[in-house]
Amino acid sequence: MLVRGPSLATSMSSYLIDRIAATENIEVLTDTELNHVAGSLGTGVESVGWRNRNGTEERPIRNVFLFLGADPSTEWLESCDVDLDDKGFVITGRDASLPLQTSVPGVFAIGDVRAGSVKRVAAPSAKALRWFHRSTRALRNAIDYLNRSSTSMR
Repeated sequence: MLVRGPSLATSMSSYLIDRIAATENIEVLTDTELNHVAGSLGTGVESVGWRNRNGTEERPIRNVFLFLGADPSTEWLESCDVDLDDKGFVITGRDASLPLQTSVPGVFAIGDVRAGSVKRVAAPSAKALRWFHRSTRALRNAIDYLNRSSTSMR
């Protein structure tokens, strides 16, 4: 898990942070920026690269989930064929069965970076709460899947 800031604590609930920390096969890299996604429209994501104070690294990774915050910082996605709207937000949901998937198979966007998402407001709306619940459930399911995969490899 790549985190642009110094920790997860500023943007995530403590119970999720605790679950991530307790999951053996999740590595959290702080002060790290994703700098490229490699693959093709036919095969989807094949590898991901990032940079941090230790240099750059690339690993074979099949899925990417983006949580970037309220102001999109998505310019780099244009070179990865991820469709953006005119304000720089990520377009998702063309496939109704995968509403968070972008125009690139295996690349997903969650939260405020999505075009048409409910941005943070003073009083949360029912739609925002519903998306938060789905995103949280998806993260929990991903953690459970990684735990099962890790156990079956032993």
